Amino acid sequence: MSKNNGNTKAKTWLITGASSGLGYALAEYALQQGGCVALGARSQAAMTALAAHYPDRALALALDVTNAEQHAVPATGWMKAAV
Repeated sequence: MSKNNGNTKAKTWLITGASSGLGYALAEYALQQGGCVALGARSQAAMTALAAHYPDRALALALDVTNAEQHAVPATGWMKAAV
């Protein structure tokens, strides 16, 4: 089976809680399937390591979703370029 299920255009994801657990697993899976992922979490170390394996398709962002000033603004330009 080919990545992206035969789609020619990669999917773009914004995943919060991507430093551990389900968020990390989902981000890793999306990247393995050829997607572009903006990874967000308060702790950046694990996300940075994952993003380093996919430098053209992953962006690690220090992001606290409880802080309104941090809501996905840093990823906006990157995600537009990825699609």
